[in-house]
Amino acid sequence: MIWFDIKELERKLKIGDVSEGVFFNYLLANLIIFSIFSYLSTNDYTVKWVIVIEIIIGIIVTVVGAKMTFDINSAGDKKDYFGRFLSLSFVIGLRLFAFAIIIGIPIALVFGLLKRMFNIDENLKDFIGLGLFAGVGIFYYFMLTNSFKRVSQ
Repeated sequence: MIWFDIKELERKLKIGDVSEGVFFNYLLANLIIFSIFSYLSTNDYTVKWVIVIEIIIGIIVTVVGAKMTFDINSAGDKKDYFGRFLSLSFVIGLRLFAFAIIIGIPIALVFGLLKRMFNIDENLKDFIGLGLFAGVGIFYYFMLTNSFKRVSQ
C-alpha cells in the first residue's frame, strides 16, 4: 500500500498493478478514518468516555463488516468488489436511513415523553444511544453481507 507517493500509485493503477486486496486496504483505511473524523467535534454525550466507546464500536463493526464482504466476494465469483461495495452500500444505506426515520420519530417522541414524565437520567440516554448506534451498524453490515452472498454466487 502506497501512503504518500501519488505518482507511484497513479503509475501502478495505469498499468493495472494494484490488486483487489490492496484496493480493499485503501477502502478499509478510508472507512476507519471517516469513522474517527465524524467524532472530532461532537459533544452529544454527558459522559465523554462514551464517545471513545462509540468510536471503538464503530471501528470494530466497520472493519469486521467490510472484511466479511471482501471474504464473501473472494469466495464467490471474485468480480468487481469495489463496484459492488459502493453500489450495494449506497442503496442499503438509503434504505436503512429511511427505516431509521420511520422508526426513529416515534421512538424519539416516546423517549421525550418518558423523560418529561419520569425525569430519565441523561446517562441512560447515552447508553441507549450507544446501543442503537451499535445495533444499526451491525444491521447495516448484516444486510450488506447478505447482498454480497446473493450477488457473488
